[in-house]
Amino acid sequence: MSEVKTNKITSLASNNNLVIDPDGTGLFLPNRTPCFFAELSADQTGIADATETVVQFDSEDFDIGGIWDTSNYRLTVDANTVGYYLISCYLFTNGTNGIEDQYVRLRKNGSVYTENYNSSFISGAAASTTFSNLQFTTVIPLTTSGDYADVTIYSDRSSGGTTIVNQVSTSRTRTYISGFRMGGA
Repeated sequence: MSEVKTNKITSLASNNNLVIDPDGTGLFLPNRTPCFFAELSADQTGIADATETVVQFDSEDFDIGGIWDTSNYRLTVDANTVGYYLISCYLFTNGTNGIEDQYVRLRKNGSVYTENYNSSFISGAAASTTFSNLQFTTVIPLTTSGDYADVTIYSDRSSGGTTIVNQVSTSRTRTYISGFRMGGA
């Protein structure tokens, strides 16, 4: 058996993404794992009936790696951040008229990757339900530089009603998206 003794092993890559620290506590990625938490800065109002609409996550609590774009409301990867991402999202909606159909969709490069149906708060007949929560947790491969993921809502309300994606207030987050890279491409 051979043994190698050294104080520290660091990757030759310019981003130093692999380090075995000198005190022997193990292998780790030194604060470079891309991750983010984004939310709405205010309620998103005026979502038209039966129309797919991008959810406008325009405020970040944190964004390590600069992967969340608050102006285009999407996660975009580059050559340094490509990989497989675990994404979680929760939307709370209300609006005028009852919900007939409602979906939250995670899109990859503009095409639907996952889709989840609404889970309404039912206090009577389903046609009178105006509040719902939509959520998902999934892994998405963003393995090519320039790949992006965003979230849309499709809400069909009786008699042409409108939908609000509700933030409530800046002190309590009701609608958010978060994620982190699980591994490289």
